[in-house]
Amino acid sequence: MQFFSSFSHDRPTARFLSPSLLLTLLAVGSAEAASGPLSGEPEDDFAPLSTSYEPRTLPEAPWMSTSTAPTPDWIDQTTVQPTFAQPGIGSASFGDNPLPSMTGTRPIRPRGGSGSTPIPLGPIDASFDATYSLTYGTGLLSNANRDETSFRHALIPGMNLYAGDRWSIRYAPSLTFFTADGYENTVDHSVVLAGSATAPGWLFGLNHGTSITSTPLIETGRQTDQTVHSTGLSANWDVNGRDSLTFSLSQNIRFADSAPDSYSWVNQNWYDRPLSDRLSAGLGFGIGYDYLDPGVDMLYERLNARLQGSFGSKLTYRLSGGAEIRQFSGSDSPSNVSPLVSAVVTYQVLDRTSFFVGFDHSISTSYFSNQFTENSSVQGGLTQILSSKWSASANGGLRMTSYLNTLDATQTERSDDSFFVGCSVSWRATAKLRATASYSFRSNSSDASDFDFDSNQFGLRLSYAF
Repeated sequence: MQFFSSFSHDRPTARFLSPSLLLTLLAVGSAEAASGPLSGEPEDDFAPLSTSYEPRTLPEAPWMSTSTAPTPDWIDQTTVQPTFAQPGIGSASFGDNPLPSMTGTRPIRPRGGSGSTPIPLGPIDASFDATYSLTYGTGLLSNANRDETSFRHALIPGMNLYAGDRWSIRYAPSLTFFTADGYENTVDHSVVLAGSATAPGWLFGLNHGTSITSTPLIETGRQTDQTVHSTGLSANWDVNGRDSLTFSLSQNIRFADSAPDSYSWVNQNWYDRPLSDRLSAGLGFGIGYDYLDPGVDMLYERLNARLQGSFGSKLTYRLSGGAEIRQFSGSDSPSNVSPLVSAVVTYQVLDRTSFFVGFDHSISTSYFSNQFTENSSVQGGLTQILSSKWSASANGGLRMTSYLNTLDATQTERSDDSFFVGCSVSWRATAKLRATASYSFRSNSSDASDFDFDSNQFGLRLSYAF
């Protein structure tokens, strides 16, 4: 089965992974659900490993890997995509997150959620939805030193398949049209599989996402075709009813035009222990390998510690810190030692009002040969539930990115400061129909002037669940 990434006949084509594998996994999940829950099965869904975000809350922190403030169940999370994806996957300069299928660690929607009514198809249930989004942007960067003003129309039909309560597949193509000549109309595709299984004392997770997109990116300064395959496996062992061990293995493969092919593998292991009713701590060790073609390959080790807890019933926090040691294969550059920091604090001001603030420092691969990125970000946001049908949010942040040379890790090839501020209002018109209006200002200041832009963007998003 072949899918084209654009209307244009001379654009490259890409293939999904075999659908027979995904259907086989659905059948396994259905058989597991029919056999009944195993002993010790948790009430909540298991969140398998993700290389991206967990968009379970509103507003979504643009560059952080954790969720933030609580939100009522009726808010459609598919309308709350991050404005910017993490570096290394792509940060959209115009429109939505370029990889929406990669933003969830759980099934996209619970069976029958968001107003949809599952249709039984033997051992599998199906549901359908459709989304239309309209974005108007000024000051858009479509190529070097070329500013554009454009409308962006996107029609996104979605299909969800469920096998039992623990396995799901979602497929959502996106037909995108631009009015500016500097952009090409595209047909993007995203597929995501998520599931879990249990055994006495164990919890196992699997997720996979494939995304074929053509999106204007901050990193490249232009519309960029890319195909990403991301897979995660995880296992959690309840050692003694108190201590736990978590093992995870992830693979991320990225093909992008005019960029090196990137293959990344990461193993991360954690030991966690509760210190009190309101505090838990963990120690972690990870090892990863980035294979770039063309480019310098990189091996790295990570040492981490984390704390999460709460002060009273209103304030919660998640803190993690450590260091990464990165070596460069076939390069004379010495090993690069970088701090790893992530912190999110959420405060429930009132029953319907919550606030978050966060900081993150991380390392990622780059879209450019013989480069990797060091990223620091700080951001905050506010959520206000106005009524049973209305909610509002505002958030903003600053990300600082340094593009470092793998042949000499002390040499900085480019430095960017990306600023974002935005607000939105969401309305649940009916159980099936949702609407969101938004405004955002995005700015990128770079010491390479070809990547500078200041953009005002206005958006409207309508979603209907069948």
